Amino acid sequence: MEFPAWIWAVMLAGYGVFFACMILATGNDLHALFAIIVSIGYTVMFFGAASILVGLKPAKCSA
Repeated sequence: MEFPAWIWAVMLAGYGVFFACMILATGNDLHALFAIIVSIGYTVMFFGAASILVGLKPAKCSA
């Protein structure tokens, strides 16, 4: 089941707003900024792996 592109755009925009707010709220603390950057990396890997797996489109069995 694939979602329409606008749902992906809304979800990614939500993550962008969340991470931007976290950076603005804790921008002076380098340890917090490092943790946020690591979280952004994990988010990119999560959605990247999901998009790769969706792109594989395995063959459907007729069994």
